[in-house]
Parts: sequence; C-alpha cells; structure tokens
Amino acid sequence: MKIPSLSIRNRLLFSFLALLLLPVITLGVVGPLIFSRSIETQVIDHTLRMIAQVDKNLEYLIVNLEKLSNLLEATPSIHQFFMPSAGALQKKYEQEALAFMDACLKTHREIAGIMLISSDDRIVSNHYTRITRDPLTLEPWYLKAVGSTSGITIISRPIGRNIRSQLGYGSDDVVSIVKPIRDPDHFNRITGAILIDLRLESIQELLADSSLGRDGYLYISDQNGELVFAPVNQTIYRIAPRQIEGSEGRTLRRCNHEVFQILYKQSSYTGWTTAGVFSIQSVLREVSFIRFYALIVGSFTVLLAILLSVFFASSIALPVEKLRSLMRQAETGDFSIRFSENRQDEIGQLGHSFNRMILEISNLIDQVYHEQQRKRETELRVLQEQIKPHFLYNTLDTIQWMAQEHRAQDIVDMVSALTQLFRVGLSKGQEMIPLREELRHVESYLFIQKVRYEDKFDYTISISPGIDQLRVLKVILQPLVENAIYHGIKERRGKGHILVSAEREGPDLFLTVEDDGIGMPADKLAQLQEELKSSHQLHTDSHKDWGEGGHIGFGARNVHERIFLNFGPDYGITYQSTWGVGTRVTIRHPAIEV
Repeated sequence: MKIPSLSIRNRLLFSFLALLLLPVITLGVVGPLIFSRSIETQVIDHTLRMIAQVDKNLEYLIVNLEKLSNLLEATPSIHQFFMPSAGALQKKYEQEALAFMDACLKTHREIAGIMLISSDDRIVSNHYTRITRDPLTLEPWYLKAVGSTSGITIISRPIGRNIRSQLGYGSDDVVSIVKPIRDPDHFNRITGAILIDLRLESIQELLADSSLGRDGYLYISDQNGELVFAPVNQTIYRIAPRQIEGSEGRTLRRCNHEVFQILYKQSSYTGWTTAGVFSIQSVLREVSFIRFYALIVGSFTVLLAILLSVFFASSIALPVEKLRSLMRQAETGDFSIRFSENRQDEIGQLGHSFNRMILEISNLIDQVYHEQQRKRETELRVLQEQIKPHFLYNTLDTIQWMAQEHRAQDIVDMVSALTQLFRVGLSKGQEMIPLREELRHVESYLFIQKVRYEDKFDYTISISPGIDQLRVLKVILQPLVENAIYHGIKERRGKGHILVSAEREGPDLFLTVEDDGIGMPADKLAQLQEELKSSHQLHTDSHKDWGEGGHIGFGARNVHERIFLNFGPDYGITYQSTWGVGTRVTIRHPAIEV
C-alpha cells in the first residue's frame, strides 16, 4: 500500500513546533547576551554625549576668541596701528593698543598672549618679543593665515616661529588663533594680522570632568591628525590618530592584546577631532564569565536549530526554490520553460498550474504581437496612401514651370526640393530605400526649412565612404531633424547648427542627428528614455501617451516603433541631451546590403 505524501501544511506544522521550542530553550542564553550588549551600548552613548559636550565647549571657547579678535580689530587705536599713514601718532596708538590688550588679558585668563603684526612687520605685544630680526610676515603661520579665506586660522602647535613669550609659554603650551586684517577700502589688501595664543591648560580644564570609566579617556587632534591635547597614557600614540578616517564614526584598534573602541567626531567649525577611547574588554569584564557560558550553551542550541531547520526546510524549500527560479526565467521573457517534477502534493499542483499559465501567456503575447504589427503596418499604409502621387507630381511640375516662366529661381529651387521630398517619401510603395535616397530626402527637408527660417541655422550632412548603397527604412531621419529644429534650434538664441551623419560599425549602421539647441533638462530626458523603453511592450494604448502628452512626439515614436517592429528590440533610437548645450539622437539600424 502506497503511503501518501505529507502535505505542505503538515510539514509547516512540524517546522513551527520546532521553532517554538527553540526560543524556550535559548531564553537563558539570550538574556546574558542582551545584558552585555546593553552595557556596551550605554558606554557608547555616554562616550558620544561626552564627545558632543567637549566639542561644544571647544567651539564656544574658539568662538569667544574670534569675537575678541573682532573686538580688537574694531578698536580705533588698533585699527590705526594697522594703517601705514599713522605718522607721529603711531606711538600713541601703540600705547593705547597695549593698554587695551592688557585689559583683555586680565578678563580672559585662558589667553597666553596677544600680538599685533602689521603688513610692514611692525609688532605690538605685552608679553611677546622677537627672537631674531627676521620678519614675522614671511613666516609660514602668518602666510597661511593671510592666505586663508576663512575668518580665523587655528594652528594647533606653532612650532618654529620667531616669537618668545616672556611668561615662559612654549609652542607645546599654546594653540594659536590668527585673524588677518583687511583694508576696509581695499578688501583684498592685507594690512596685518592679530595673533592670540590660547593656553593648552584651558583645554585640559574642559576635559577634567570627562570620565570614560577606569581606563577610558578623551583626546583632541587637528585636521592633520596631530595631537592637540591628550592625557598621559601609554596607548595614546599606539592608537595612531592619523589613521582615523572621515568626519564622524567609530573604529577598533588592538593594543597590548586588548581591543580599544574609538568614537570620534570632527567639528565643522574648528576642524578638530574629539575622540573617546575605551577598552571593550574592560567594559565587559564583569559580564565576560556569563557571556562565556552563555556562548557555549547558545552554540549548542544554534547547532541543533540549524540541523532541525535543514531537515524540515529541505523537503519544502527545494521544490519551491525551483518553482521560483522558473518564475524568474519567465519574467525575463523565456516562456519555453516548464515545471517537470511529478509531484502529487500542493507544490505539484502549483507546478501544473504554472505550466498552464506560461502556455497561456505565451499564446497571448504572440497574438498581441502579431495584432500590433498588423495594426502599425496598416496605420503606415493609410498615412502613405493619403497622398495621391500623380496629382501631387503634376501639380508641383506645373508650379515649377510657372516659376521658371517668371524667372523666380528661388521658387524653382523650393519646389524642386519639395518634389524630391515627396518622391523619396512615397518611393513607389517601397518600405526600404538606399541610404543615399534617405539623405537626399532629409537634405531637401533641411533646404526647405532653412529657406523658411533664413539665417536661424546651418546644417551639415556627413556620410562615411562606401555605405551610401546600404538599404534603410525610409523617412526615419526627417522626423528627428524636425524635432531638432522645433524643439532645439528654434528655442535657442542666435544661429544654430544641425549635423546629420552616417557611419557603419560592424553589422550595424548608426545614423545621428545632432543639434546645438536648447537641449533638455535631466528629468525630461529621463522620462523620454523611459518612454522609449516602455514602447517595446507594445501596449495597445501606448501611442496615446506618445502622441499627445508624451515627450517624444508622434514622428519620433513612429520611427522608433517601425525600427523595433522590423528588426527587434536591439535596434531603435537613443537620446543624449544636456540643458543649454544641445541634443544628440542616434538611430541604430542593421547594415543591409543591396
């Protein structure tokens, strides 16, 4: 007796029972893991808050110094000091400036010293003097400040400058803020600079209350990765601040067999990076033993879960996966595939239904394709038959004869071009014509339009040698040239140019219509390309969007669909356009020999 196969429903029931039991067993493992993760998350959040607070305090400190430099610049005596025409009053201005700077130093204890440097190398300072007679205006820090486009320049370690502090401050004890002074009457002319040295101890005071546990600490580095301030710690230089990338984030570094987590953020105002460093092992040491045993139990549980999942899922997932793969193939247009497994369960029934659906879709697509092709061909025939060739030729010949009688050569040329235009367009009912005839047709159209628009544009027709005998679909260039004139050249200012070119690349022929008109915005170009792509689907109402509210126009749509219907989806037209520069339309057409 044949045992019936288990249904999908029963297999899913067994899988659900197994999955429900697993959380109950693993509950004792997940708890410690969540606890340790929670501690790590709290430490990270605390570190980020500390970094944000330190960064805010540093910006506040630098902003105050920038305001002080603005106040110094606005002081009349200091302003006159930077002017070269002070004359006999120069000493008076310098004394008043010294007095004002003394007052600033008494109210700003974070400042180590202030110096005024004029563009002609005169200096005024309470506690700073030159070391040598070399000009300060040629030193790198001065040149960097006066060449900067920002309001102030921050120099974290002003090493090697020609300045001595009478209070004993060295280059490792201060951070310099330099503000260039500009002539109010000539903004691009630099009259000097204001140097304010910030005591590094004031930055240390900002970090005094910042604690990151027993082993954690904060440090500050400048734009070049050089340390501005760091506590005395054996790991600080091994962490290598230069290796930090980006303006904000986190990274891991290994030092002395410990993994350190570094959280950092760069100030958009000062350019400095504030980083917090703490040992992950130190933070999680209290829960490490719980995690160790939890990992052992959890590993065993996960292994059991994997084995059960593989066992239960294999009998369900494999045929479902195969059916899904077949569906993906069908989405790409391959309707020759079939579900071949002989199953009696629900998946087998789905497979049989899938086979019937694929067969029905394939039949419907073939039916729609042939109906659409016949419809397009009928529409084109109707459009072509609306013009009566004999009547049109006789009328144009009569007009040309009358123009010659009246010696109106311009009318003769115009009628001749129009005759050529209609002769190629009708071409005795032939759908394919030589490339030279197609180029004559578009040349006649361009001649007529040039006469109409006078000096609005010029045109050039270029064809590679040896390809004029290739056969192409007729009247595929004229609609594109018409679009170039009405939507490109006509909208631009001044005289434009249209280039029509033809060249062969291997088995394909590329016809190009390029103009230097107004072009198309990026959003309109994207919509146009989407319409070209969607036209391959051959919906019965697709022409409505193209002809009325679309972006391509009936003529260009007609060209694209004719090429597609005759030669397949690899051929048609493509657009390239830049707003304010111009548009390039390329036709890809098979190279058909005579």
